[in-house]
Amino acid sequence: MRSPAEDLALLSANPDHLAGACAQLARLDQPTVVSPTLSRTLIRIIGNADPDRDRPARLLERHSEHRRVQVLSALAANPHTPHAAVENVLDGLHPAELAWIAEKVGGLEWFPGAAAAVPVPVDEDDGVVRLLDDDALGEHPDPAAVLQSWLDSPASGDTLTRSEVYRAVARSRYRTSEHLRQIPADEVLAGNEPDVAVPILLDHRGRST
Repeated sequence: MRSPAEDLALLSANPDHLAGACAQLARLDQPTVVSPTLSRTLIRIIGNADPDRDRPARLLERHSEHRRVQVLSALAANPHTPHAAVENVLDGLHPAELAWIAEKVGGLEWFPGAAAAVPVPVDEDDGVVRLLDDDALGEHPDPAAVLQSWLDSPASGDTLTRSEVYRAVARSRYRTSEHLRQIPADEVLAGNEPDVAVPILLDHRGRST
């Protein structure tokens, strides 16, 4: 089923309305793309999955966070949509959304070209928040800040992935009490073995009855 925005993108011939739709897209929150660590549980679930499943465009679609860029692509395909209005949205897209355009949009030469021309900072990665083990965290100048960035990532709609975020933080030797206070107690209990969960809860809530 198409959304009203997609109907407008496909059917409208009014440049002002189409430009307004582009402006609305630009004001939407950026997606947060999280790639969970391959725990034994995940390996069992996705063991036969496509090896390219971790590509940014694929992650967007799995978390249903590709809708903004999908509507923008429909707007770009409408010959009545001002190119400048579309290009203004491109400048604020998440790197994974730009990757989605490069991978998914065909038959529209100017739009993928405009997306590819969006300048990317030299130190910019593909925009995917990847959960690291402690060995990899130890190579980062501020491992605690990395853990906080995982917790700051809004829920993606994929419960397993969000639980993986909490589990990775709880099990890291770089966690702090401030990190632990941000993890729901039921996640601590459900996502960790007793030898991990009990000390966390005692540190968090104290030992007083």
